[in-house]
Amino acid sequence: MARPSLRRPERSPQYPLWLGLAALLGLTSVYRRMAVEDEPPAPPDAGVSAPASVAAAPGAEATPPLEGPTLIWQTEGTRDLPAAPDLSACLAGLTGRTPTLSPVPIADGYATEVTWLGPTIKQRVQASGPGEAPGRVIRTALSDRPHAALAAHLALGACMQQGSTTLVDATLGRRYTAAEWPKPLPGGALDVASLFAQEVRDGLLVSRGLARLGMPELALRPAAGQAMDTARIRLQRAIVAAVVAGKVEDVLTLEGRPVPTRPTTLPGLGEVRVLGAEPRTGPAAVPGAPRTAAPAQAGAPPPPPSRAPAPPTGKPLDIDYR
Repeated sequence: MARPSLRRPERSPQYPLWLGLAALLGLTSVYRRMAVEDEPPAPPDAGVSAPASVAAAPGAEATPPLEGPTLIWQTEGTRDLPAAPDLSACLAGLTGRTPTLSPVPIADGYATEVTWLGPTIKQRVQASGPGEAPGRVIRTALSDRPHAALAAHLALGACMQQGSTTLVDATLGRRYTAAEWPKPLPGGALDVASLFAQEVRDGLLVSRGLARLGMPELALRPAAGQAMDTARIRLQRAIVAAVVAGKVEDVLTLEGRPVPTRPTTLPGLGEVRVLGAEPRTGPAAVPGAPRTAAPAQAGAPPPPPSRAPAPPTGKPLDIDYR
């Protein structure tokens, strides 16, 4: 029986070359896989192209939402945001103040944060989210300065109009076309009719919109025979007085007069403050009070009612108000 040969088979001279090539391919595959795993994920696309300085920062944490009560509008139209120089120039042209603009990461992309000088007012504008109508979302933190914050909100909304067809105020249930778009008024006045609403409830004319500023709504009971338009004008002036004062208490100064308010509750609104009746003018307003003024001559026109001084015209909108 033949014994098996114990000689090792001869190997090809190219055997070490093939072995080295296989090892090199294996290492290349491992390095490629490691590079893919280490590559940071691309930021989510919300329709806003973030600046390179932000997009290049991997793992950036989402910026916390604005603090406190926030006023929110949404535009419908383009998702593209104005370039920073254009937005800054537009805001400065409307308010006379140049804001600070900075990109901030948020949960679904990036937003442009607008910060105004003086006591700080912060705003953010970003593209609408997935599943929403194409457009932009405008947020303004009201903090403890509602008058200045509302003025800044109007200015930012006006600068977002280009390319947008409709403005939506979901809180008030309103839609503004391009022709109805709320804008800052001359002299620093607020477009109160666009920022607030009025409705009739239980015989009271009630404001709607003060609650989102952290204040109770205001109401009044129209006097017998009083035209509704007259009551609406008085309530609108009371809304302005509350916004400028930044609070609603037992007494509201309305056109230079202290007007008492009393609390009541309305379904769906909670506490509201009901304005007292309009004060009567003339000597009969205070029974028994001595007459110090000379009687008016017959046929002379009555003296004009006392009014708060009108804001100067032509002055840029001042968002400090202090």
